[in-house]
Amino acid sequence: MDARAELRYRDETRQLVRRRGPVAVGVFALGLVLADTLEWYYSPARLNALLIGSAVEVAICLAAWRLYADPRFRRFAIRITQATGGLLLLCVTLYFRATAGNGTALALVMMSVQLVTALMFPWGFRGQFVVALVSMMLYGAYVATAPESTAGGLPVSYGLLAVAFGAAFASTGATLLDRQRRAVFEQRDRLDRHIATFQNLTQTFHGFDPQRGLLIACISMLQDFRMRRLWSVWQAPERGAVQAYAARHDGEGVTMDVVPDAAPLWNALGSWGQTGGAFVAGGDDPRVPAGLGSDPDSSMLCVPLCFGDETLGGILCDRGGEPLELPPETLVVASVLASGVAIAMANARLYLRAKQACEEKSTFLARIAHELRNPLHTMLWDMDTLATDGAGPVVDRLRQNALMTLNAAEELQEFSEVETRQVTVCPEPVDVRQLFEELQATAVALLADRPVAVLSRVDRGAETWVTDPYRLRQILGNLLSNATKFTMSGSIQLGAERRGSELIISVRDTGAGMETTELAAIFMPFYRGKAPMAAPRRGMGLGLSIAQDIAELLGGRIEVESVVGVGSVFRLILPRTASTIDRGEPSLDVVQLGRTARTAA
Repeated sequence: MDARAELRYRDETRQLVRRRGPVAVGVFALGLVLADTLEWYYSPARLNALLIGSAVEVAICLAAWRLYADPRFRRFAIRITQATGGLLLLCVTLYFRATAGNGTALALVMMSVQLVTALMFPWGFRGQFVVALVSMMLYGAYVATAPESTAGGLPVSYGLLAVAFGAAFASTGATLLDRQRRAVFEQRDRLDRHIATFQNLTQTFHGFDPQRGLLIACISMLQDFRMRRLWSVWQAPERGAVQAYAARHDGEGVTMDVVPDAAPLWNALGSWGQTGGAFVAGGDDPRVPAGLGSDPDSSMLCVPLCFGDETLGGILCDRGGEPLELPPETLVVASVLASGVAIAMANARLYLRAKQACEEKSTFLARIAHELRNPLHTMLWDMDTLATDGAGPVVDRLRQNALMTLNAAEELQEFSEVETRQVTVCPEPVDVRQLFEELQATAVALLADRPVAVLSRVDRGAETWVTDPYRLRQILGNLLSNATKFTMSGSIQLGAERRGSELIISVRDTGAGMETTELAAIFMPFYRGKAPMAAPRRGMGLGLSIAQDIAELLGGRIEVESVVGVGSVFRLILPRTASTIDRGEPSLDVVQLGRTARTAA
């Protein structure tokens, strides 16, 4: 048991003694009442001495109860119990000496106290030895002051021998009980530390940070498995380079250093093969890298970090050249830790690959959109020139198709900018009422003479808001355009209200509506819905996805409610000031391990 575990064990012992102390005092007080009753019944002449002795003993019991209840004396629980037991035995001895009581009865009282304390208080040999020593000293003093007294026809020296044997057996029993409790405590403490380690690893895995997971596993093996030295080697997923660290546990903390040449450690992993888990190798085992273990009497714990058929790294640790005798459950825990770290490494690789693929896809879309916009603008200029010369409806149709293609290209451009996080926000005061008037004019043009009324309402307190005006118009433009596509008749209402520190802008329509199963997918890229459209214009399904991403960049969110045949309501909820926030990108906060990096034990 290490020093920290020993401190926790002693603290737990003090707590148990403090909780059981009042019970023991109460049992003694109950026994005192019964004994005094019998003593008064059989020896009424001793009433005065009996009352004085009982009063003193009751006062000692009350004082002990008071000390047990006082938080200031909690750390002295063992000393208080020992002192209380000694004082009570002293009172009993003085009573027997003053009344010339039976020495055998006194010996019986001494043995009973030793038996009760050994069973009730888990203080081990040291704590019980104090009670045993006090009992023997008090009974020895009784024997020395009354050498001629007998009890039941037996010399008092027999009583002294009985008290000594009782002390020896009580101390031995307390020692055995303490060993058993210590073994259980060590198992429980080891289990608690393993659970804490697994919890830390679980949090680390969530962040796609394999280096942090490796660090936690190394510290756990050093501390929980009582290792002195450790070497770890792994292949960093973001750089592809092999890295190695050497760690040492000095009893107070863990010191980790970077190994300049990781090749010997990495090459040694090739000789491990698919071992299936952690194993113990001798110091002269060829699977141990040269220079780490050369003493044939020593041994080392080897933990491969494997995922499938691929070796991602490994951990080696020992106890400073001493032989290792690890139980099977320790090897199982080491294998579980290694499996978790290997999973974190594999997940990090998959995440980086997916991230790179997503960035490549966004870059491709941005280039395609850019290449489409340039010729489309040229076509539109030429069509505008033809339109001024009185060209027919064919040019109008060409112009409409070109505009639709240009809108699609602009959607791709916006989507790629959001995906690659090139969007920035510039907060400034926005006139919400004026913005609504501009959006109403845009919506009327998109409705193409359909019987749909476009209304707006701005409540008091929502007239002006601090956010990015361009991004706000971009979000509401997408929501409004989406509403015009699915509304054949009725109305489209823009509303703004303030609730506490938030602005809520709603876009309500009386269109086709959506099923509940669709609501979870409408903000996904390229999802275009199942409802029939009121206009022939069908986009690429990026408008709502872009609107939601930009809303998150502004620190807000978009909520939606919809009923089939009734309509839909989209609510944009914005905070007081726009601010760029973390959009859920997994943390890659890599732990820096330098020449003097120390981690608390």
